[in-house]
Amino acid sequence: MSIDVTADTWEQEVLAASGVVLVDLDRPDWASSAGFSLVLTALVDAWPGLVVRRLDVTAAPAVARRYGVTSVPTLLVFVDGVLRHRLVGTRQPDQLRRELAALLDPYPPSVASSAVSRSHDHEL
Repeated sequence: MSIDVTADTWEQEVLAASGVVLVDLDRPDWASSAGFSLVLTALVDAWPGLVVRRLDVTAAPAVARRYGVTSVPTLLVFVDGVLRHRLVGTRQPDQLRRELAALLDPYPPSVASSAVSRSHDHEL
């Protein structure tokens, strides 16, 4: 399940968080963003404990600019408050699962480790 963040809650919810945080930057009024968010939600629901946040770039354009987001959907992967990876554009469920597993694999937090091991057991 993802939790919406705003420019006001960005620091607390993303930058001050420990471990891995996935941030889905989208525009709710765009079909491609909505579809990607559904795929992402289905994948992370199979990974209990994984922290996912969602930011509406139209409501927080300064945050989007700070991270160079020029296209949605964009998925940012933060580790201990530091941006480590970026995925831009929509993905098929299997492709997104493989990419997330590869991105999360190097990180030691138990959430990331359990997410990677469980991702191979769940198909959409």
